[in-house]
Amino acid sequence: MIMKNKILLMIIIVLFIGGYGVFFSLVNAKPISDLALTYELGNCDKDSPGNCCLNSRIGEVRNIKLVMIGRNNSSLIGLVHVGRVIMIIFLTMSSCQRQVSCHKDGIEIIDILNKDCPIQIDLYDIVDSIKYIPLETSECLLSDIECIKNDGNFYFVKDSRGLFVFDEEGHFINEISHRGIGPDEYVYSDNFYLDRDNKLVCLICNSARKILQYSYIGTYSNTIQLNAKDANIESAMMCGEGELIAYYPLSNDYSLSKSEYSTFRIKNNLLIGETLLKAKKMATQNVHYSFLHYPIALLDDQYFFISVLSNELFVYEEGKIMSRYYLNMPENEPSESFIEEHKDLGFFELIETLKKNNIGWGITAIESSSDYLFMSISNKSTVIWDKKRSIQISSIYDSNLNLYSDLLLPGGVSNEHLGFYSADFLCAEKDLILEGTDKSLAKLVETLLEDDNPIVCQYFFKKK
Repeated sequence: MIMKNKILLMIIIVLFIGGYGVFFSLVNAKPISDLALTYELGNCDKDSPGNCCLNSRIGEVRNIKLVMIGRNNSSLIGLVHVGRVIMIIFLTMSSCQRQVSCHKDGIEIIDILNKDCPIQIDLYDIVDSIKYIPLETSECLLSDIECIKNDGNFYFVKDSRGLFVFDEEGHFINEISHRGIGPDEYVYSDNFYLDRDNKLVCLICNSARKILQYSYIGTYSNTIQLNAKDANIESAMMCGEGELIAYYPLSNDYSLSKSEYSTFRIKNNLLIGETLLKAKKMATQNVHYSFLHYPIALLDDQYFFISVLSNELFVYEEGKIMSRYYLNMPENEPSESFIEEHKDLGFFELIETLKKNNIGWGITAIESSSDYLFMSISNKSTVIWDKKRSIQISSIYDSNLNLYSDLLLPGGVSNEHLGFYSADFLCAEKDLILEGTDKSLAKLVETLLEDDNPIVCQYFFKKK
């Protein structure tokens, strides 16, 4: 009881400090800008991916971005300071009493410290250092980057045209480019994953019902055929000893998914999926939208999973996915009765119905460092959790560059904590960067051209 009273007192103090800081910043600052979620729809006129534009299906929601409207950096100093105060308190108290309580069926509830009041923090409150990798332009000109993964000295960059390999200095190594209709070739790759144990990059080709395996330098290795019912993989990750776990989107007019997660076994050179978690009985109709951007993460040798329109955290143990934690969010998750009642709604109708009923999207992405699990909440904010305590963040401000960071915002990084800055953006902010304290980035932008390839950012987090 004494501990609970201390924690309650600390929260009151934090809220008082936060309220004072917010009031001070609002009195002395210019209006604070807003974050807006934008998206585009697929513009193909054919019913399968890759027929007319490489990364688009009819009605597919893509290029989801958070954009800053009317940004004024000087107005946010007070809020950043408040965020730092709260973050310091969170990190200080994280080693104390666990911020979880018992729930039904052994599921633990994670109570967010600032559930109803997400804060802004400084990037360097949680990041120890940033490694910049300028991607070589001379032999490979990238288009819009979709995904970046890393293993050791290799960086794998997927854009709208293909998959390219770079070394740790950003030098171009090779393109994974066996294009065609042959047994060792592909027309279109939906996604890829890394088999780090065998040093293989694996391309998921749903339309051809196969997964192609290549060495890290692009040499063809093997083709594994997919069963027809399993060939709709949105993303996948190697888990444990050679186990492949795949995530499937909600069913739509172009594909039917009975599983949300499946585990795969090889039988007679055919990859057979076994359901780990059944798909929800609803569909997005004429829109292809996965809801979950990064659905799998590894923390403390434990694999975590999330589910569509859910506040639950699942773990993978002994070949099963089990609900283990429940994140207590400001917005409710849809009940089973709600899903049953609205299962036939189209995507946009569903989104509007969720808004009207104050129902959130649940956890929409998870990522991890060696110490923390990061959870995107309804594509609006990010919760940082260390298995003891959690705090909700609205945005991250890079004090070195005097601008916002996309580190923890929805879609900002991959599961390797890799982000990137486009060359034209860095060139536009060149004067600001040269005046800042990040000398390594300043050195890179001195000779950077607007049409150069992006610069990859690899983030290294502070330890608890």
